[in-house]
Amino acid sequence: MLCIAGHINSRCHSAARVLSSSSSEYHEMVVTSGFVSSPNYPHVYAMTADCWWTLTVQRTQTLRLTLYDFELAVKTDNVCRDYLRITGTDVSSSEVTVFEDCGSRGLEVFDTAAIRVHLYFHTDQSSQAHRGFLIHYTGSV
Repeated sequence: MLCIAGHINSRCHSAARVLSSSSSEYHEMVVTSGFVSSPNYPHVYAMTADCWWTLTVQRTQTLRLTLYDFELAVKTDNVCRDYLRITGTDVSSSEVTVFEDCGSRGLEVFDTAAIRVHLYFHTDQSSQAHRGFLIHYTGSV
């Protein structure tokens, strides 16, 4: 698998403070592959937080996401109060949901035809905090 530079943007807010490195704005840097994790991973994540990441690769690439660790609060009353949603945008600008869940899951790999993937992590004040998630991403030709 050949990796070519892409971009990552991130933003994370909690009820009390911004959890990103310096501000509430998106941060952009050139990447070939790397990791995205919930705030404070592998320790418990913050209550009442909303976090966004956007992973972008060149038009000649696709993204592979490997979910190594996933432990969020389980559903209560059949509703995910804490969840991770992953959507992808392909070259025709169509958006599809790649993944959305809560609870615990094992190792999973998602090969997407997307050149841009959006991750949204939401936690609810009423939920009990857990370890969170760890995802590895890489662009492939």
